[in-house]
Amino acid sequence: MSPAPCGCDLREQARQESDPRARAVLDADGERAQKLWRCPRTCKPTDDPPAALAPLCAKAIDNAHRLVGVDVDAGDEPEFTTCPSYYARLPEAFELSGLLGWYKKGQLHLRAPNPSRALVDAIDCVESALAQREADELRRIRARAESEPQRGDRG
Repeated sequence: MSPAPCGCDLREQARQESDPRARAVLDADGERAQKLWRCPRTCKPTDDPPAALAPLCAKAIDNAHRLVGVDVDAGDEPEFTTCPSYYARLPEAFELSGLLGWYKKGQLHLRAPNPSRALVDAIDCVESALAQREADELRRIRARAESEPQRGDRG
């Protein structure tokens, strides 16, 4: 389990758990994680300036920013302020995931004849993030293959 898990995920697991004690533990853990992330699903916004997120949460948000090409250190406006899974649960993300397959087949116009600029930007962002992830996976596979001894090299 991640050191900073998504509280919504834990609470969903709790709802599916048949053992009452396990359900209670998962739900309590989920509630704590939602508070840790200041999840908008459960935490009320306040006028007070928000306290800094826990370091594990901040690191996850930094990773999510890198994934979508946001460089906060270079002055880009932060895209994420809470648990990255929160954004994946938004209706807009669900809509985008449904349209992405149509886009990849070159048939987006069949589902969204006049896509908004926001939708086009979102598709570009997801495509870029997927390409970066695939490139990273290939780098890891190559590095692993180069670091492992070849079958014929064993003495």
